[in-house]
Amino acid sequence: MATADRTQRNGAYCDAAILSDRQAEDILNHVIYPTVEATGFTGFLYAGMMMTVDGPKVLEFNVRLGDPETQPLMHRMSCDFLPALMLRRKAAWRHASRMATARASAW
Repeated sequence: MATADRTQRNGAYCDAAILSDRQAEDILNHVIYPTVEATGFTGFLYAGMMMTVDGPKVLEFNVRLGDPETQPLMHRMSCDFLPALMLRRKAAWRHASRMATARASAW
């Protein structure tokens, strides 16, 4: 009986060095803020983005703190998460790269 490889590999990469401050501000002003304003969304909004020669492109939006996206992002925080969450203040971020990978298999 032949079996197919049903292994799924995924991960996330979060690198502050690939965006200039201007690019990050543009993404906030042209992607994140308009999305939140148009939908009235409250909560966690994760934008999966790809940088192209034509500028940033949205691949997906996630609205939860799910794996694998959260792992590299949380490793960049330079403050405790719970107080930032409770105070709703702007979090402080480390200027460094982070990456997470996951491997799952279904039989």
